[in-house]
Amino acid sequence: MPGTSSRHGDTNQLGRRNLSDYQRAEVALLLEGLFRGQARERQLATLKQNADVPNLAPRDDTGKTRTAIAQVAGVSHGTIDKVKAIQRDAIAIVTATKWSHSPCRMSMIALQGRIRAL
Repeated sequence: MPGTSSRHGDTNQLGRRNLSDYQRAEVALLLEGLFRGQARERQLATLKQNADVPNLAPRDDTGKTRTAIAQVAGVSHGTIDKVKAIQRDAIAIVTATKWSHSPCRMSMIALQGRIRAL
């Protein structure tokens, strides 16, 4: 639908009952940049520009980015941390598995050893 924000499109997918917690967390993590931007704006808004500014009442929309993402996904912030760790580490594991015993990898290691010897 024209005019629909990407945030609505992302969060709309979270209402699907056939998504696992992991999948909902992945979809919610797509919104991390949005939440980080909002958090940064809040940080900048609360900076003291001069010493004689009176204390303001706390705002209701404060909180950690991971907590906001977890709330959107309907999971705990610990689950969000675990999903991020899996996403971060899975690339290294998949890459290591693909290249660990291939003849191309063995040739590359041997070539690197020869270059170092020069």
